[in-house]
Amino acid sequence: MAHLWYLEDEEWVAEHLAAERALAEWTDDGATIVRIASSAHGQRGYALLDLANRVRINGEGVATGFRVLRDRDELLCGDGRRLWFSAESLAEPIRFRGGSEEEGTRCPRCRGNIEVGTTVVACPVCGVLYHHAEERPCFAFHRECVTCGGPTLEPGEATLGWMPCRL
Repeated sequence: MAHLWYLEDEEWVAEHLAAERALAEWTDDGATIVRIASSAHGQRGYALLDLANRVRINGEGVATGFRVLRDRDELLCGDGRRLWFSAESLAEPIRFRGGSEEEGTRCPRCRGNIEVGTTVVACPVCGVLYHHAEERPCFAFHRECVTCGGPTLEPGEATLGWMPCRL
């Protein structure tokens, strides 16, 4: 799940962008962050919809009113607030919904089928799905993802690896 970082009382705060809804919970001067892609794997993209052109991204206006956000984009709001978008996500258990493109999905650790309704965890780096149940703790079985080598810390153990720095 993506985040918006901002300073509050001299401390960095990461606000999670809603994964379940099409619209994120952040708006400013008529600008909205929208979710533009989703799959059963939990991967999604986000974009800024700003028809009034009041938010600048990395110092540039959004002339077309729509801009896909990239990891670590800086957003300067019309009221002077600075926000940073982070595409980084943490492992979190979800129910596998399945779908035509996900039929026959297999766990890379145990190589077993992942059935609809099963609790799974997506690797935060590459998005591959693992079983995540007491009887099949495939995600946390080893500290590295079988596919990409990314960390497979138990949900709740991991922390975000990036945050903006004050200049």
